[in-house]
Amino acid sequence: MRPSYGLTKVRSKDRIIGTLIGGAVAAVMVLLIQNPYLYAVLGIGSLIIAFSMVQRNYKASATFITLSVVFIYGIIEPDISTVIQYRIIDTVLGAALSYVAMLFLWPAWSFLDIHETIEMSVQANRDFLNEIGLYYEQKGQVPTSYKVARKAAFLERPI
Repeated sequence: MRPSYGLTKVRSKDRIIGTLIGGAVAAVMVLLIQNPYLYAVLGIGSLIIAFSMVQRNYKASATFITLSVVFIYGIIEPDISTVIQYRIIDTVLGAALSYVAMLFLWPAWSFLDIHETIEMSVQANRDFLNEIGLYYEQKGQVPTSYKVARKAAFLERPI
């Protein structure tokens, strides 16, 4: 779950799509490849790619995480189609539970405080733009204040 309902919804959607793509790619690769040593190499390689993409493209990261899970379990479990099936079912079930929790357990009805949300979003984006200006004036390494302002602007965006 993410800090807001909108971010949780986007992340869940990306995870479901990434898992479905990863499951389809894994199914095709399993049909073509029957070597457990190659599964180990593909599993480790896809896990490295998945972790490197988490911050940039969550959908692609979910795809590679699914590939790594399938290939690593493929070493242990000879029936990989079952692993793929459970991975997809578990991801869809987890996303559905996340939606239900956000709607009913801890609802945050954004429309009730939309003015405050927009003000906070505008302020966070203003701070981020100021940090961009300072960075281009000073050059050099990216300061921590820039990274913090970018994260705050991302978290405060109304979705």
